[in-house]
Amino acid sequence: HNQVTNDERGPIIPERRRVICIVGSGKRHGNTWTVASSIFSPDVPVIHLKDYKIAPYDGDHPVQDDYIPLMKELLNYDVWVLATPLYWYSVSANLHIFLERFYDLVTSEKELGRQLKGKHVLVLVTFGSQAPQAAFQMRLQSVCEYMKMRYHGCFAFSSKGKLEEEVIQKKELVWEKIKSILEQ
Repeated sequence: HNQVTNDERGPIIPERRRVICIVGSGKRHGNTWTVASSIFSPDVPVIHLKDYKIAPYDGDHPVQDDYIPLMKELLNYDVWVLATPLYWYSVSANLHIFLERFYDLVTSEKELGRQLKGKHVLVLVTFGSQAPQAAFQMRLQSVCEYMKMRYHGCFAFSSKGKLEEEVIQKKELVWEKIKSILEQ
């Protein structure tokens, strides 16, 4: 189970095969992507929600898009790192729609929704002028509690100043947190 194997990049650490990073930024290669890929690439999959067709929840009609297939793939991972810029004191629109669609998982896709129980969620947030307020985390924590997922807080990265230095400083802290989550 914890055997280390190798690929062309060197050792594959077992923890890293259990983690995925989901970027919800409106920009393909903005600060949020930079933070996420700097911390996780190439060892951990980093996906961008912009690469998937995910429509808003529609309570009147089933939605035919990439959401359910994506969720089936995400269930292969124990730790979901959600990466988002802070927009208007909340997550980005892309990540909001992704989370809003959890509603599908408690209505029409209940069996899939039950499989979220026990999944771990950690958040990376980038911000410009104002750091995330308590309400930012309370919303994410409430969503996780409702879905019986385990919320483990967030790491905030200021895009004002020296973002690269901040990533270097916090990268080990993020990985220490992930390792402690996986040891539970």
